[in-house]
Amino acid sequence: MKFIASLLACIALATTAVLADPVGDITAANAKFSAVKSYRTTFTQPDGKTMQVETINPDRTHVISPQMEMISIADTVYMRFGGRAWQKVPPSLASTTSNQASLQKLYGNLPTSTVVRDLGMKTVDGDSLHAYSVQRPNEPVSTLYIGADGLPSRVEVTTARGTMSMHVYDYNAPITIVAPI
Repeated sequence: MKFIASLLACIALATTAVLADPVGDITAANAKFSAVKSYRTTFTQPDGKTMQVETINPDRTHVISPQMEMISIADTVYMRFGGRAWQKVPPSLASTTSNQASLQKLYGNLPTSTVVRDLGMKTVDGDSLHAYSVQRPNEPVSTLYIGADGLPSRVEVTTARGTMSMHVYDYNAPITIVAPI
């Protein structure tokens, strides 16, 4: 009887290892993320400075940082600096790549040379998140945290300058982004 119990435990462990698919988990989170209608993001730089971003897919973004504010709607971009009046600027002067496109570029279609490790469950700011280490060729290691809802919750990238983080939240929240002028 002990032998059968031990054998079943070994089979269970082997099956779990075979079914564990960190790349599949990241791919599924990326696919789910591509379907959201809106979300908010907080970026934190290594020096502690933050930037808030609201996004409405497919093409509306509102960025707020201590130095400036930017609204992009399709190919139209508005900016203001230091609380001054809004100005319409050429899109080439502002980065209009969405957070969604950035995350999809980082975690979508991972090259086979990418090393992905399942780091298990981690508690971050009181949230229980599933963590994955992702090492793409010639890029810094990043840690992707996926929430219980299957959506990306956080990304951390450590470089020589320090750790940059991105916290994504308020999925499908009622966000409004309109032209300021």
